[in-house]
Amino acid sequence: MILFQDVDGCLNAPNGSSIGFSEDALSFELRDHLREVGKRLDASDIDQLVLNTGRSWQATEYLVRSIESPKAKYILVEHGAAIWDTTKGTKLDLASKSEHEYIKHAANSVSRVEDLVAWYNSTGHKLLSDALGLSRRLDHERDQEANLTFSVPEDLDGDHVLATIEAIISQEGGFMNDEFVYHWSRPERFIDVMGLMDKGLGVELVHEFLQPSHTFAIGNGLNDLAMLRTVDHPICPANAEREVIEYCRANGSVSSHSFIAALQDFLETRITNS
Repeated sequence: MILFQDVDGCLNAPNGSSIGFSEDALSFELRDHLREVGKRLDASDIDQLVLNTGRSWQATEYLVRSIESPKAKYILVEHGAAIWDTTKGTKLDLASKSEHEYIKHAANSVSRVEDLVAWYNSTGHKLLSDALGLSRRLDHERDQEANLTFSVPEDLDGDHVLATIEAIISQEGGFMNDEFVYHWSRPERFIDVMGLMDKGLGVELVHEFLQPSHTFAIGNGLNDLAMLRTVDHPICPANAEREVIEYCRANGSVSSHSFIAALQDFLETRITNS
C-alpha cells in the first residue's frame, strides 16, 4: 500500500506555520512532528510514503530525511515532472518505460517548460514587469527545472498576475502551440506554469513501478485534485480548499485534523488496522 502526501498545506505544523525550503529553516516543532510521522509510518501497514509536491527536489528531500523512515523512499516533485529515489539521490526515468502513450506525451512536454524558463530569464521577465507596471523583476523559483513557478507578493493580485503571464506566453511566437498548464495556488500564493505532467500522472507512474495493492493520498489544494482522483482513497485535512473537501467527502474522507496532524491521525488508524 502506498500513501501519496502533499507538502505545503499538509505537512505544516499544527499551528499552520509555513514550511521552509531548506533544513536550516525547519522549526524544532515541525522536526518533532516529522519524526513522529516516521515512527507511526514504520508501525503502520503502509508500505511506502511518497511525497507528491510542486516543490523542487532540493526543497523537499530534507523533509524525507527528517521523517527518518525507510518507507519514505520516493518523491514526486514539480507536480509529477520528476521522480526521485531518496536513498540514492537519483532521478528515475519512469515515463519512458510507461505503457501509456499519453504519459510519454505529457513527459515530453516538460522539456518545453525548460525552454520557457530560459526564455523568461532572458526576455520574459521584462515583458511581465512592463505589463504589470512593476519597477522590479518578478523572480521565479530558481531551483525549479520543470515548472516556471512564482511566489506572488502580497501587494499583487494573483489572478491578475496569472492572466498577464498567460497572455504574454500565448503571444510569444516560440510557445504559441505549446500545451502549458497554468495554476494559481491561493493559500500558498504560488503560480505555476507547467507541462502536461501533473500529480495524478505521477501517481500513475509510481503505480506502474511499484504495483501497490491499494493507494491513498492526502492533499489540500486544487493542484492536488489530479492526485486525489487517481488513488483508491482520497483524504484531505480540515484546512483543505472547498472544492477538495467536497471531492473527498463524496469519494473518500475528510480528516477532522488540519495540516500534519491529519497525516499523523491517518497513520495511527493504520497502526490499529495493521
